[in-house]
Amino acid sequence: MTERFLILCREPNEAAENLRMAFSGLGAVELVSDTPTDQAVWYPDEAMQGYRHLSGWSQACRPVTAWDRAWMHLNLTSGKNPAPVWLVEDDVAGNPEDFSRVADFSGGVDADLSALEFRLMEEDPGWPHWHVAADRFTHPARSFNPLCRLNARLVGMVLEFRRCHGRFVFMEALFASLVAEHGLSYLDWQKEPETASLFDSFRFRPEIGEAGKGIHHPVKDPELHRAICSGLGKRESS
Repeated sequence: MTERFLILCREPNEAAENLRMAFSGLGAVELVSDTPTDQAVWYPDEAMQGYRHLSGWSQACRPVTAWDRAWMHLNLTSGKNPAPVWLVEDDVAGNPEDFSRVADFSGGVDADLSALEFRLMEEDPGWPHWHVAADRFTHPARSFNPLCRLNARLVGMVLEFRRCHGRFVFMEALFASLVAEHGLSYLDWQKEPETASLFDSFRFRPEIGEAGKGIHHPVKDPELHRAICSGLGKRESS
């Protein structure tokens, strides 16, 4: 079955297009936008009841983002047999060869959740967002998801959670907690010899300032993003 790649962006931009090209040989690629456009998937805010807060639940977080629109899109297009889906924020950067290595390895394992930093609450009690999962799951867990893969079973379970509860919760808690609660499988790329070296420059912050080997996050500089995704490994000279 063809895997789906949903690239999440505020609006169609060069970084999203870089990623579309990088993933184009690996499966079906679509952009999901926060702003109205005919160049990407978009749904208006007023249609998003029950599809909110995947990016967090605080005044600092917008209630509807490309994350939520992506899951509306999956619900409308997956049918009864959803394909594995990759969710990729547009400040992730990597070259096609490295993305292919990760995709091939992950598809072979086919864990329910493939991501980074999978932790149970008792392993990481200081994480500040446990409250969104602690009253809904017996075994809260979290993962770091700017780049992640959910297999068909977990895609269905996330959509079923929304149907049953009428809403989502922060996706860094939701995906991993569903895995832990139901005894599903997970793949943490940073712990696997086949992929660990590709994620040395993948973190929450600060921004990536120069290109190295592997897959990077967060990359906000358009020139640097283009250089990494093109495989140049350094800034292009002006």
